[in-house]
Amino acid sequence: MVAFNFKQQFVPPIERGQKIQTIRSKQRCHVGDTMQLYTGMRTKQCRLIKIVTCLSSVPVILKPTSIEVFSNMDFRTLDLDATLRFARADGFPHYPAMIDWFRDTYGKDSFMGFVHRWALSSASM
Repeated sequence: MVAFNFKQQFVPPIERGQKIQTIRSKQRCHVGDTMQLYTGMRTKQCRLIKIVTCLSSVPVILKPTSIEVFSNMDFRTLDLDATLRFARADGFPHYPAMIDWFRDTYGKDSFMGFVHRWALSSASM
């Protein structure tokens, strides 16, 4: 099992099933792995949000105006509709809000990491 910590702002979208992925700088899990989704780790307020199963874990590059996802041995740039769906799957209303959050959080205009997507398991909270 792999534990992931989330900021409080992402808890409601995770609980509602709207946020179904997370982007991390390193590959944290692989297809089929059990993912434990927490908030407040290393604090007294630590709480398990859900237990889910990893559906995919692929490289991703977030740029100021586009998203590139590794697919079929190469990176491909998502079109506008796919970019909107990607941002919403990560808990944001649209891509500008997502890229602003990454810029504010990591201090970079671009971010390279891995997108981990999940499916709900029967052990969800």
